[in-house]
Amino acid sequence: MTRPRSEVALPSAIGMLPFLLPLYAAAVVALKLTGAVSESQAAMALVAPVAPVLIVWRPGWFLCLLLAVPPGLVALTPLGRPDLLMVVLAGLLVFRLLMGGRVRIPGVLLPFLLLLGVAAFMSGAQGGVATSIASRVLELFLYYGLLSIAAHSLVGDEELAPRTIVTALALGALGTVIVLGFQTGASPSGFVLNGGDAPPRPGLLGYRTHFGYLMAIGLAVALPRALERPRGALRWRVAVGLFALFALLSFTRGAWVAAILMAVPMLWSTRRRGALVVALCAVAILVTIPRVSERVTGGARGDLATAVMSSEFTSGRTRLWSAMASEASDGFPWGNGFGHVWSLSAERLFGSSASFGDGTVVYPHNDFLFWAVDLGFPGILLFGLLWIGVALALAQARGSLPRPEWFAFLGIAITMLIASLVDNGIFIRSLGEPFFVTLGVLAAFTGGREVTRRWT
Repeated sequence: MTRPRSEVALPSAIGMLPFLLPLYAAAVVALKLTGAVSESQAAMALVAPVAPVLIVWRPGWFLCLLLAVPPGLVALTPLGRPDLLMVVLAGLLVFRLLMGGRVRIPGVLLPFLLLLGVAAFMSGAQGGVATSIASRVLELFLYYGLLSIAAHSLVGDEELAPRTIVTALALGALGTVIVLGFQTGASPSGFVLNGGDAPPRPGLLGYRTHFGYLMAIGLAVALPRALERPRGALRWRVAVGLFALFALLSFTRGAWVAAILMAVPMLWSTRRRGALVVALCAVAILVTIPRVSERVTGGARGDLATAVMSSEFTSGRTRLWSAMASEASDGFPWGNGFGHVWSLSAERLFGSSASFGDGTVVYPHNDFLFWAVDLGFPGILLFGLLWIGVALALAQARGSLPRPEWFAFLGIAITMLIASLVDNGIFIRSLGEPFFVTLGVLAAFTGGREVTRRWT
């Protein structure tokens, strides 16, 4: 019987690797010697061939590698378009699964895929920076969708276990802490990310809020394991302490809120009422520290209501959201076109370049408002349906997923929701990756279906 063409072509291609890989390595070294790439870029380029090899032989391992590598390292890629690189790799992963007849599109993802289609169809004609950013954002969102489809297919086919994904996410957060340690030379003052000694890109991430939300993700995946798994629980408890400490040191209020909202149900449901009381008391004590209390209140003066109305408590967000709501109203019901948000400079919105931007680009700091401004009613409807789907998927998967993994994914969803309400959650790749993988995993467990037989 004649073998399928794919089974014949693959071994012959693999047979060429001993000749091709040394040539590739020599080319990378030559680029380094000529000064075309830096040492870090050359190192990334030498490691890059590992990705397609894993995609071919162990697609589940490749997905875990994406999650376990500190997300900030992708910025060191020798290509100028790291988002495009991630799209290509995720696309290859989905294509590899498709060739095996194993691709399933999770139902919870459909509103987001429709959202991407509407965004591509309703792209604005702003030109310049706005068009460039809109193109790159669509690349990032496409990457999220491919990642979710791959996770759903791998978990549904029992090739990848949720506990393995959770471990990979914990490793990614831990690696980011280690990167920060090297950046600061392990200086204690450098770890305080709202201080003058902190690096400008902590953990190689874009901003300290990105770092804070990633620490909240680390806490979300570590805390359930520490509470529920006697074997190896000590290392998970150490991880909980580490991620909680660095979430605190990030001085990211959204990450603080997410950590509290996820920890309370986890501790309550596992009957750790004493630990819950201790945790809440610790929070109360921390709030009395001047530097922390100042951050909690946003440096507000006077009573809280006055502070909120004056935008002090929200660090200017109230004023920003009001301006964005006005833009959404002007474009209702069909929006202003995808990319319109990035044509709104701080100078145009506030008459000054000192607020929420450098005078060129202003992010809405609320994902719901972003879709309302750009895509109007269709945007806010589809994004709202996505979150309704997340809530339903969590409810339906609760009886099927192991409890530690379910709580981990609940914590990831809570973190993304908080970031979507007060920051730019969907634009933060280190937060978007675990969230969309979570969607794929949850969809594999809806309908009370248990998948527990042959995972590795």
